[in-house]
Amino acid sequence: MLKKDDIPTLSWNLRWLARREEPDPTHWSQQISHRTKNTIKAKRVQALLDGNPHSEAELKVLMDQYGIERERLLSGQLYEEEMELLKSNVRFLIESLPNRENQKWADVLGVKPPQLSRWKKGEVGPQPNNQKKLLRLHGLDPDTDLNAVPLFLLQEPISDFKKKEWVQKRLERTKPTEVAKIYTALKRLLIPNEED
Repeated sequence: MLKKDDIPTLSWNLRWLARREEPDPTHWSQQISHRTKNTIKAKRVQALLDGNPHSEAELKVLMDQYGIERERLLSGQLYEEEMELLKSNVRFLIESLPNRENQKWADVLGVKPPQLSRWKKGEVGPQPNNQKKLLRLHGLDPDTDLNAVPLFLLQEPISDFKKKEWVQKRLERTKPTEVAKIYTALKRLLIPNEED
């Protein structure tokens, strides 16, 4: 189970700062690098986002470019200052569900479709048992604390649906000759009982 302490505070804060300007996590390292006028290169920013230790020089650049004092950047949870974590996590999880299937997901969760809309808008939060169902629906540990762990700041696709979407997009962008190289492995993976 993922816990907030698994990732250093600076990494969470950098992710939040990047997400405010760029919702797609695949662009966060470039966005922060650009913000620092390439003083910190994108590859190094990615290492910081991943939780690697920072240097004093990097911290100084980040403090200057974002106008945030050292203590807040290193120990404060910036996202908690601007939003309610549970609502943001629930919105993120609902938005991660495949579109146009509200009735299906409502049935799976045991609620009415308007209830999903109310959760997404933040009008009301799901009860703890519905939070667990929502987490299970995404293939996540149902004991994940949606009041403590900012799932919406994770860089990798966390839901089974988003992982599938990620694979599909990458396959679509891959040259046919490259797909041909891995075709047999993909076939075995996707159709495990079929004889070659």
